[in-house]
This record gives sequence, structure tokens and C-alpha cells, in this order.
Amino acid sequence: MHRWLAVLLLPVIVFAEDLPEPISGYDFLGPEMRQIQDDEFLNPGMEAVEAGHELFNWPGDEERACADCHGANGDKLDLKAIAAYPRFETRYNRLMTLQERINACWTDNLDRFSLVYDDEKLLLLETFVRNKAKGEVIQVLNDERARDMYQLGELIYKERFGQMGMTCHQCHVVYQGRYLRGSKLTQGQTNGFPVYRFKSDRLTSLHRRYNECFVQLRSVPYEVGGEEYRALEYYMAIMSNGLKIETPGVRH
Repeated sequence: MHRWLAVLLLPVIVFAEDLPEPISGYDFLGPEMRQIQDDEFLNPGMEAVEAGHELFNWPGDEERACADCHGANGDKLDLKAIAAYPRFETRYNRLMTLQERINACWTDNLDRFSLVYDDEKLLLLETFVRNKAKGEVIQVLNDERARDMYQLGELIYKERFGQMGMTCHQCHVVYQGRYLRGSKLTQGQTNGFPVYRFKSDRLTSLHRRYNECFVQLRSVPYEVGGEEYRALEYYMAIMSNGLKIETPGVRH
């Protein structure tokens, strides 16, 4: 039995309270960390933006580059579309995250071998593209064609995991603003990802952050890029609607 099917068979936790208005993780930071995120010279995540920009213009052996379609600086990118991912792509007849869409362009338009989810190249390109859309308001559609993914994401968000028996909802909605092991719990919004985390001293994708959360709960993580994490990203991106993209965010 697939693990997601097992999730569907578990009792559904029902929460009477409505989800709160979305609050960016930036608003939970202290003044020093805000200054680091705001300053492009201090923000260590900007190195990934610059590396992503170089890769965006790299012709490779195929003598084709992302820039051929989207401009050397990404000026032809549809910024509102970037702020609408994950979204259902009619061409591929499925829900796709932004990283998946970039990979599809990498293979279909540049005629290159497909990259595994969270490959360094994909992460750098995702960071560059998201940074181009910085300031755009997130508007992810709760699409009827992706209803099963939304429902799966909601179930995972509200399921108890690991030895601690905690849910995403408990940490990031019920206990938001409180401290867990010295760290203030935010709403876990997606608008700053990929983010640079000082604790791990690296650029961190959303799915890698999911893995870190599962380990903290002493639970076995799902597969990066797998259906469960993509569904969870979709559900949480809809929760982030109304916030502005801040990539690259910085966190402790």
C-alpha cells in the first residue's frame, strides 16, 4: 500500500477554528535578521541568486539557454505566473511545482537530461526565478483539477507524526509565536523559500525543510519531490495567498 493511501485511511483531525490571516516568517524575525534579509549585500542567499542567474544564461553543449526565451536577466518571465505555483499545467495534465516546471523547460525546451528534484541546478534556478518575482503577491488557485492533491496536502498537514505526535497545524497555527527549543514558531509560510538557514549554513528548499521538520518530530520523512511533499507544498502555498514573495528569505 502506498504511504499516501495509508494517510487517507487514518482518522481525519477536524479543527473548528479557521486558519488565521497569513503572516510571513519575516515578521517573526528579530531586527538583526530582518536587516540581513533586506540587505542584498548581507543576505547569504543572494549568492544562490547570482549563481542561478549565471546558470540561466549558460548555453551548455546544446548552445541553448533559459535566457534565449526569457531574456538575459529574466525580464521576459511572467512574474504573476511565478507567484501562482504550484498550479495545474494543462500541457502536462497535472499539478506542478515551480521546480518541476523549470525542470520541464530544462528537458523539453533545452533538450537536456531531466534533473532529480532538488538538484543543485534546479534549486539555483528556482531561487533566481523566485527572486525575480520578489514582491509579487502569491495567488495560488485551489483548482478543482488538483482537488485530490489539495486534500492529500491538508490531511498530511493535520496528521500526527513521529514520537512527538505533533502536527504541522499544531506547531504553526496553534502554537505560532511560542518557542520550541529556543526557536520561535512561525506560521511556516512558503513565501520566502528557498531560504538560507544559518543553523545548517546552506540554502534550503521547501522540501528539504519538510525533511528537517520530520526529523525534529522523530518521524521518517517522505521522499523529496514525492507526491506527499508536492501535495503539502500546494496546500501550504494556498495558505500563503496574499503574502508577497521574499526569496531568498533568511532564517536561524
